[in-house]
Amino acid sequence: IWWFDATNDNTTQLNLALDITGSVDVTGEGGLLDISFHPDFSNNGYIYVYYTSTGPNSSTPLISNIARFTTNNGGNSFDQASEFTVLTVDQPYDNHNGGKIGFGTDGYLYIGLGDGGSGGDPQNHAQNTDDLLGAMLRIDVDSGSPYAIPADNPFASGGGRAEIYAWGLRNPWRWSFDQLTDVLWLGDVGQSSWEEVDIIVKGGNYGWRCYEGTHPYNTSGCAPASNYIMPVAEYGRTEGRSITGGYVYRGNAIPALSGVYVFTDYSSGTIWGLFPTGTGGYRRETLLPTTGSGIAAMAQGNNGELYFLNLFSRQIFRLTNDTQATVGGPPVQLSATGCVDPGNPSEPATGLIPYAVNLPFWSDGTEKERYLAVPGGANIAIAADGDFDMPHGAVLLK
Repeated sequence: IWWFDATNDNTTQLNLALDITGSVDVTGEGGLLDISFHPDFSNNGYIYVYYTSTGPNSSTPLISNIARFTTNNGGNSFDQASEFTVLTVDQPYDNHNGGKIGFGTDGYLYIGLGDGGSGGDPQNHAQNTDDLLGAMLRIDVDSGSPYAIPADNPFASGGGRAEIYAWGLRNPWRWSFDQLTDVLWLGDVGQSSWEEVDIIVKGGNYGWRCYEGTHPYNTSGCAPASNYIMPVAEYGRTEGRSITGGYVYRGNAIPALSGVYVFTDYSSGTIWGLFPTGTGGYRRETLLPTTGSGIAAMAQGNNGELYFLNLFSRQIFRLTNDTQATVGGPPVQLSATGCVDPGNPSEPATGLIPYAVNLPFWSDGTEKERYLAVPGGANIAIAADGDFDMPHGAVLLK
């Protein structure tokens, strides 16, 4: 684990915080998968690490470890000898380990675990609430030894593993809480056809292996579709092959994205946004057609700005308002504005709404088409003088 000065865009100085390479097994999809600071880090110096270690035999090739480490110098480094094991989970295969841990505003530690691996969940872990695989876990690391169970967990009183918060997940590859609303968003990697975005609620069953996205996968022994919570968005393999879950944008640099869930795909590198429709649904729009493959994770600063971590180039990128624009001014090509179809600039971009005026004026026979777009969740108001009051980020195109 390294740290650097995030306030200096030109820094080249990396500082070592913790080295546990001797404990980590990177077989398959294993490795050091995530870190999370305790909410009271400034006082207790705790950081929590999710990594995989070598299992005892071929039936358990990897073990998922949630461990706590302590700093004695404000986070400049962590004492390797301070490792305290919080939770271990046996993995029957070397893939689908999940890969994200984090604290909610309730102070509890959330852990996303995949279905154990292979393909098609052959051991039916995701629908089995008697084990921890294929589930979102929630534990209280500030009570008990090594942890306690929150009293309102779905199975806190029995009927399943008490650590489980939600289940029916295949491989939750990155999830996050909305900084403003505390809603839990999750990207779940599909099997062979569909990638999905879920909103996770306590006690929710998200359908895997019975459903891949909204589509039946292996419904043998499964309940009716109404028993499962379906994704709020999905996309097929023509657009990507492995979703990387993201964050609801709460920064100030790009006002038009306020309240929009931003996510990407490890394979295609496309960055999308889910814009609220105002009727409880979400509209998926392409924000960047491709950034190249390899975005294994996103991150969000305390200020709400978004970062992208590329595993192939080993670079970290920050999303800015001029990501597609020419430096020093507006885009020099119409196709770079985002208002038109990049493949055919004579056509509007997907999602623009056609409109016409009540009283068209004469323009020497010119034929005109008009379109508008309003940011997700925003509305066009009527001013006192009867004029339209367009929200910030709205676009009018003729």
